[in-house]
Amino acid sequence: MKQASRPLTKLKITLLALGILLALAALLYTQYQLGGGGIESPTFNLQAILLAVLTVMNVLFLIVLVLVLARYLVKTFFEKRERTVFASVKTKLTLAFLALAIVPTGLFVFLAYTVINRSISQWFSAPAEEILRHSEELARSYYITAIDNVRSEMADFRGRAVRGALTWEDVTAFRQRRRLNAVLLLDARGRVLREDVARPDRGQPTVTLKDPALVVQNVHPGEIAHFVENHPDRDVVVCFAPSPWNDRGILVFLKALPGSVAYRSYLIIKAYQEYFRLRNQVELLRWQYLLIVSFAGISLLFAFVWFGIYISKQITGPVEALIAGSQRVAARDWSRPIEWAASDEFGTLVQSFNRMMGELARSQEAIEQANAGLTRMNRELAERNTFIQTVLDSVATGVVSVDTDLRITSSNSATRHLLKQRRVQDGATYLREVIPPEKMPELQRLLQEAEFHQRVSREITFETGKRTMHFAVTASAMRDADGQVSGYVVVFDDVSDLIRTEKAAAWQEVAKRLAHEIKNPLTPIQLYVERIRKQFGRLQDAGALPGNDSVSHFRQLLDDGLATVQTETGNLKYLVEEFSRFARLPNPVLLPVNLNQLVEEAAAAFRVAHPERRVETDLDPGLPPVYLDRELIRLVINNLLRNAADAVAEAGGDGRITVATAYREESRRVHLSVEDEGRGLADEHWENLFLPYFSTKKEGMGLGLTIVKKILDDHEAAVQAEPVHPHGCRFVVEFTHLRTPEEV
Repeated sequence: MKQASRPLTKLKITLLALGILLALAALLYTQYQLGGGGIESPTFNLQAILLAVLTVMNVLFLIVLVLVLARYLVKTFFEKRERTVFASVKTKLTLAFLALAIVPTGLFVFLAYTVINRSISQWFSAPAEEILRHSEELARSYYITAIDNVRSEMADFRGRAVRGALTWEDVTAFRQRRRLNAVLLLDARGRVLREDVARPDRGQPTVTLKDPALVVQNVHPGEIAHFVENHPDRDVVVCFAPSPWNDRGILVFLKALPGSVAYRSYLIIKAYQEYFRLRNQVELLRWQYLLIVSFAGISLLFAFVWFGIYISKQITGPVEALIAGSQRVAARDWSRPIEWAASDEFGTLVQSFNRMMGELARSQEAIEQANAGLTRMNRELAERNTFIQTVLDSVATGVVSVDTDLRITSSNSATRHLLKQRRVQDGATYLREVIPPEKMPELQRLLQEAEFHQRVSREITFETGKRTMHFAVTASAMRDADGQVSGYVVVFDDVSDLIRTEKAAAWQEVAKRLAHEIKNPLTPIQLYVERIRKQFGRLQDAGALPGNDSVSHFRQLLDDGLATVQTETGNLKYLVEEFSRFARLPNPVLLPVNLNQLVEEAAAAFRVAHPERRVETDLDPGLPPVYLDRELIRLVINNLLRNAADAVAEAGGDGRITVATAYREESRRVHLSVEDEGRGLADEHWENLFLPYFSTKKEGMGLGLTIVKKILDDHEAAVQAEPVHPHGCRFVVEFTHLRTPEEV
């Protein structure tokens, strides 16, 4: 049983306290951002985004509370159904804490919202609104009066300038008399041409024009304009008009307002604006504080629920842990002690129980150590068996072990491949089911001889499918501890290819000797035949022979005999040339060749030589270059095409011949196939197809496919013949692609 409860560690307590502090800090920061002061402060800074954040937080916190409580209740419900101890106690404790928390929390939320609602109503009372409105009007009147005074000074000065000529000294005297802070003369680009600025030692603050471009943009002929600039310590009234001396110049008066008056006026206007903004958003303000109070109430509920769950675990956890520990002891599991850190009576009970489990664990360890040696030995034996089986599966030799009843106890994959048996089941298949019946007596005699000799070998020929397989069979007897025969090990080594190679080599040597022995007398025989024919003709032409019927008859017999001798010597010469070609095929010169192009050339030439045959090509356009000898492979293709044409002719129809190429990317091989629609081959002929002088045709020497096999062997390429449904034959050549001549 899984342990029901674990004690809170110091780290968990620290994280819990840190989480509570962060929640309180976030609550205080939100209140500060919303109110900018205490709860009665009228200078709240409402922000719509904080309202959205508070709403989301309340919803998420409420969802978390519901999920935690629902998960705990569902868990305890299923524990109760499973008759888990103390499930009912934990549920009752949690629900009791929840019920105790709902009443004070609801009262807290109600009282807090009532106080906040009354405070908000008092903030926006009629007397406060009237005071703020009169204060704002007073501040605005002060600014208007100051601006009118400066504009009057500008109009008075322009009037004097019109009535009489004024110098810059008159401008200075006018500024000092009217207590202006600065008089500037600007050009049309806003650059200062002349200026007269008050000095601080004369009791007036020094001010400057912050934005001359604004003056240039707003000046109009014959008009006086103004604006107010906000400086860090005061406000400055800027009054300007076209210069009375220069049409393109601008005359500017600067009048600084007292700093304290400007600042207080700014505060009055700002407070008035803020007051009416908050008054328009009073419902939003109530909703925000309701969300804050709701958040606090949900936090209290969550704290009470978590505390109830924690207390229930602290009460029922040790007992559940002891029950789970006793169940592990009953299941002979003493490896895990009960993890419950407590200093009360429960902790003492848990420590005693853990000491008992420790004693039982030490006893169990002694027993396990005794079994460890046996387990290690079994594992070593299993690894050795795995190694032996891996070695057997990786060799091409078939290995079979049988018992005394000749039932197969084990076999490797090569055995099933060589014997063409896909359903060999170790322990259920008998040897007679996979060996031809006519060969079982011979194999049984071999096994009997193995009982008296350490190892016995013999060559046995099997007929498997359409092929004749030659096996070198080796048998050995297995004996038990008493020396009695308990079974046999039979090894099947396929020597079919070796025998075929030996036969081909022997025929090649025979061909070489026959070509040498026959070729020498052929030339003088042909020369003497020609010489006799010519000499007899001269004698007859010279009249040295009588012209009777006997001589004419003899001449006819001589011509027929000489023609026969010449024809047969020609056949012998062709035979000798075939022997010579087979015996002295040149070594291939490997170069990268486009096999598709070579096939097209050979097929085109064959169509010209045999127009009565249909030759089609199916070439793979993605074929990579292949390293091969171009002329020798052309000879291979020609021989295969000629063989296919002969097969189609024997079938007595106009069957199709198809030459195809393909690239097998998974095996990195290039395939060349020649397929015909002839009659095909009998089952007994497939085995001898590539042997020298074997032919199923009435004419021919039987060396065409042998030459093909020899050339492809020199290229390290494979060739095989396979039947085509419903009739016909296909020769498939497999090239190793992208191999350099050095690798070959």
